Amino acid sequence: MVETNEQFNVEKLARLARLELSSDELTTYGRQLNGVLKYIDEIANIPLVGLSQDVNRIAPHHNLINITREDVVGDDSIDMNAMLNNVPMTEGTAIKVHAVLGAGDE
Repeated sequence: MVETNEQFNVEKLARLARLELSSDELTTYGRQLNGVLKYIDEIANIPLVGLSQDVNRIAPHHNLINITREDVVGDDSIDMNAMLNNVPMTEGTAIKVHAVLGAGDE
């Protein structure tokens, strides 16, 4: 079962996303989030027995193949100096960012 403690989830998500939400927005978004989580829970409980045969019967043209390639640095790669010149903070060749999670956040 998905946790549906609306106020806690919405307040925490808003804080992590650095959003300032009013009490009405917290209530509205909490209700909407709760509905989404309930729907996800319903989907999670769908029986999957025999699904592979059903998918092939319904959509036989969907022959899914996992295509991968080796990661290779190419000539079309971004120049590091050009990239570092377009970010607000750097430390050597690293991009420096503000902390997202504060003390006590999971």
